[in-house]
Amino acid sequence: MKNSLKMGLISALIGLLFSCKEQVSPLSEAYYKKSGAIYFIPGGNGFERGSRKTVADVASFSVIKEVYARDKDRVYFMGCPQELVDVKTFQLKNRIPVDQQHVFKFEGFASATSDCNQNQLTIIDGADPATYTTLYDQLPALAKDKAHYFYKYQPLHVDYATFSVINSNFVKDKNQLYVVTDKGILSLHYKTARVEALNAAYILLDGKKLLYYEPHQHIGLLEINIPSSNKIKFLNEKTVIIDQLIVISGKKFGYPAVDPGSFELLEGSNGNATWSRDKNHVYYKQQIFS
Repeated sequence: MKNSLKMGLISALIGLLFSCKEQVSPLSEAYYKKSGAIYFIPGGNGFERGSRKTVADVASFSVIKEVYARDKDRVYFMGCPQELVDVKTFQLKNRIPVDQQHVFKFEGFASATSDCNQNQLTIIDGADPATYTTLYDQLPALAKDKAHYFYKYQPLHVDYATFSVINSNFVKDKNQLYVVTDKGILSLHYKTARVEALNAAYILLDGKKLLYYEPHQHIGLLEINIPSSNKIKFLNEKTVIIDQLIVISGKKFGYPAVDPGSFELLEGSNGNATWSRDKNHVYYKQQIFS
């Protein structure tokens, strides 16, 4: 009932774009039939999002899902005929566009007003359409097929059998550790005999070395040697007490003689710890406040 009402309202809105004498028939929330032609109008909102008259064959046209459609000769994405896709075997497999030979991606900003050469699906090199699947629940932009892992559509040169995600910033295989950056997944010189994810930013290697990485902060990878790691307590995502060591944003607390047992944050839950205290002192920006 709700869907019928929604489609009716969308159809009425689309009708405002055209002459009152012209009949507009919604085929989906993105594709509409009008005056013997198929139009692509995302969300039915041609005023704000634009519209595109397609070259589709009306008699054989059908909507696949959302912005994807086909006719007897072509597959359409955002109303644009696709140049690289095999029409007969194209399908959406768990929302992934594939045909018999290829897995496809779209990189860019899809628009109903831009040229169709800017709304083209491209091939993910080396991806197997039969086994390709996304792993976005483990790590955004991560995928795999029967032989390779992919990050941001690029194959990763890792050991396939032992590759695993540690947290949102680190991954590993049997040979080494990798850090996840804006530019890609980069190898590190650390071995991975024993790796423990403390949270999304911190990992512990062999109980002795603490690594910290936060994307977008432009501080790189930070490393601290840990004398021991018997008791680990987080005060927030960036502040951790490991036995007698207080670490904030990957660095040791600024005042060396701070008492870990009584230390607490007064404010700065964002990890900066502007104000804090222990049983002896109040601290401002990690130094004794006086």
